[in-house]
Amino acid sequence: PIRTYPDPGDKKCLPCHGTCETCSGSDEDHCETCDAFNPSLNIFDPEEHTCSDGCPPTKLLTGTQCTRCNSNCLECSGSLTNCTACDWTSVWDHLLLFNGTCVDECPTDTFLKPGRLCENCDSSCLT
Repeated sequence: PIRTYPDPGDKKCLPCHGTCETCSGSDEDHCETCDAFNPSLNIFDPEEHTCSDGCPPTKLLTGTQCTRCNSNCLECSGSLTNCTACDWTSVWDHLLLFNGTCVDECPTDTFLKPGRLCENCDSSCLT
């Protein structure tokens, strides 16, 4: 039945966590689908196997699921490729944010601001 999962030991059905409609275990990170009758916690994160009221900044709501931002984005907004922060961990520690995109270096006619942001030069400047 929904909201239960089979216990492999004694083959009884055990209850899912309250946020899950279907699950593989009793903990909140064992959800397979969210409880449709709980509208405040019906957003599913397939990577975390959890149900919540929203997505973390590293993911974007697509339908009723959280989807990870573009691989270079630490955070995104509006679309999976519109970065609001770049992933500066390990391999990507050099990335800078410019117009919603993570870049290796600031483009021509831009300069680096604190916070690893590239900003356009004022039109009165030569470079």
